[in-house]
Order: sequence, then structure tokens, then C-alpha cells
Amino acid sequence: MHHAVDFHRRMEEKHSFENEKFRREMTIDEAFAELECHVDASDPDLELPNKLHLLQTAEGIRRAGHPNWFQLTGLLHDMGEIMSLWGTAEDGQDGRASDETAKQHALGGNTFVVGCAIPNDAVVFPEFNKLNPDMQDKRHNGICGMCEPNCGLDELCLAWGHDEHSKSAA
Repeated sequence: MHHAVDFHRRMEEKHSFENEKFRREMTIDEAFAELECHVDASDPDLELPNKLHLLQTAEGIRRAGHPNWFQLTGLLHDMGEIMSLWGTAEDGQDGRASDETAKQHALGGNTFVVGCAIPNDAVVFPEFNKLNPDMQDKRHNGICGMCEPNCGLDELCLAWGHDEHSKSAA
């Protein structure tokens, strides 16, 4: 119900490169240190801080014999979750809460296009699609919704999460 066009645009503005209030320069080591306390509720290894998840992912890729560039990708794949430093429960970006009521709906990497009909066969718990405000808006609930056919991936708005954050902050 949160991943709608208006929410995406608000988060894109909040986390844009121009918004100095919600960014700072840091080394990879500093970013890892910041992620030490963050636990991503959407990852299967729920008990581990995100830093350990990143290291596990990179090590699994290395053990599988994949090239160095792929190992680096595995190491950095969730770095967009750094936005939890500036996140709030209201924005769905509370990455430091210690209880199960922490709201993280805008930190994870569960991606679908917003601004068009949500495909019932491609999302988990499709029975909740009707709670999404875009599904009540004729501009956003058709097969292409607010997008032109064949518009290209760069024109799409995706459900806000660490992948979209990384794209907007770049």
C-alpha cells in the first residue's frame, strides 16, 4: 500500500544527489561500519547485520568460482540501505529499530513498476494489491499506466527501496 507513485516521487526527492541534508561522503569502510547495526527484515538471514550479509554474499560468489567483478557486485549489492541513516519509520526506512514493529517497507529490494497495474502473478501476496492507492487511480492502474509503451527502463518508477536509492543518489 505504500509503494505508489506519490511515495516514490517523495523518496526520490528526499534522497536525490542535490539534497545535501540526506547524504554525506564516506569510504566503503565507513559505510560498512554504518551498516554494522542495520538488519534488513527482507533478507532470509534475518539475525545478521547487513555488513555480514554483504560479506556472506561476496564469499558465496567467490566460492562458486565467479569473476572478481561479480564478487564486488555481491559485496556492494545492498549498499543503498545506507539510506536507513536518514530514514524514519514513517518513510519505511527505519533500519535500526530493535523490535519487530520496525517499518522497512522502503529499504528492501522487492521491485515492481509503480504507476501501472500490479501484476497479480508476479508479486508476493497479490491479495493486498487493492490497498495500493495507485490501483484506485485510472491514470496508474492500466497495463502501461503512466508510462508510454516501449518507453525504456530509464523512464520507469520502481517500488522504492535500496536499489532505487542507489540509482537516484548516483
